[in-house]
Amino acid sequence: MSEITIEHLSVSFTRRRAGAFAALQDVSAHITPQTFVAILGLSGSGKTTLLNVVAGLLQPTSGRVLLDGRPITGPGSDRGVVFQQDALFMWRSVVKNVEYGLEVKGMPRAQRRALAEHWLTVVGLKDFAHFFPKELSGGMKKRCQLAMVLANEPTTLLMDEPYGALDYVTKCQLQDELLALLHTTPKTTLFVTHDIEEALYLSDRVLILSRGRLIADMPVTFDSPRTNDLRLSPEFAIAKQRLWRSLDGATQQRPLSLTGLPASIPEQP
Repeated sequence: MSEITIEHLSVSFTRRRAGAFAALQDVSAHITPQTFVAILGLSGSGKTTLLNVVAGLLQPTSGRVLLDGRPITGPGSDRGVVFQQDALFMWRSVVKNVEYGLEVKGMPRAQRRALAEHWLTVVGLKDFAHFFPKELSGGMKKRCQLAMVLANEPTTLLMDEPYGALDYVTKCQLQDELLALLHTTPKTTLFVTHDIEEALYLSDRVLILSRGRLIADMPVTFDSPRTNDLRLSPEFAIAKQRLWRSLDGATQQRPLSLTGLPASIPEQP
């Protein structure tokens, strides 16, 4: 199912000279299965901290996160993480990178090779299976990371600004590929980003964090499948403006709503 429940989550870090720093403060949210949720905020707002707690890489100071009703106490194969930095083994070929998690699980060689080749085909890297990471473009490395994660068949996908360092055209292309993949292989997805357009284009909901607090939980009602025409529509511009105002006015704690935006995009003349 991959239902995520965040209950009064707080995370603090103790610094030797500056004392305690609250990265998250009393954050609560409920995420239904197979929902795509963008976590949006300025730098230092607690986005990655929240993702790391859900991934089981960081323990909360107080509160808890439940996955299908069970507390998360550490990493698990039910959650796949695509990190902001390229998390690839530079000495292994692309196909062997994708095989790595399956190899650790003890899957037989022929079976894991077939599964790795399947996911490389899905992400468009079939012809690059025997290349090494240093021979790949930035976009290809992200596709390889995604294939590595998906080969382990997680029910929850956690992505930490995976496209932040890419050029705009490549980023848009990978966003479309991700939506197409999730249409055929649905997963509960948490996607950390500081990009307003990216959050709107990809997600069903946007959680906005500011200074460690959840200040808004906004539904996104654009129809699917989404195409690049949506990015140029008046409705999309209005939604971007509202999200921008929410971020810009975060210090005033003024959550805004996207409710009432048209669910469909009119055809362009």
